[in-house]
Amino acid sequence: MVRPARLGASPGSSPNAIDALSVGALDSVLATPGGESEILASVSQGIADSSVALEDALTALAQRVCAVLKCQGASVALVDDDSFRTVAGVGTLAAARGERYPIRSTLGELALAQRRALVSNAAEGDARARQETVVRFGIRQGLVAPMIVEGAAIGRVLAVNADGDFRF
Repeated sequence: MVRPARLGASPGSSPNAIDALSVGALDSVLATPGGESEILASVSQGIADSSVALEDALTALAQRVCAVLKCQGASVALVDDDSFRTVAGVGTLAAARGERYPIRSTLGELALAQRRALVSNAAEGDARARQETVVRFGIRQGLVAPMIVEGAAIGRVLAVNADGDFRF
């Protein structure tokens, strides 16, 4: 099967993030150690086999994150200059779709800089977490993972709970 070189851009999307998001790169972003990689690979394959709009593909990713982590909400945001632009949100973070906020001084910025997932099990009062978002969505715990493609940080995936704990 021949795969497309990259996913199609949708109106209003950042060309820098979209040009970097090739199907092969998306496969590598979605590949994670453990049994979850098979579930995430199926989402990636579905994206590669269709002409799904980027926002629809990233919404499917957020849905799978919720299913795998058993969390109450998830969102995907792309880097757009010096801000994150939320392109997908499900569950308790569905209302975040379309929002833009500064990257600086956020848990997302730290995850991008450190190139690893970070967890906050006490988001309220955590200086690394964007408190406006924590209060607005009632976030108790958050897990943020960077999206890195060919060495470039293109965005972040956020999974949240208002109650309970993330157990890994």
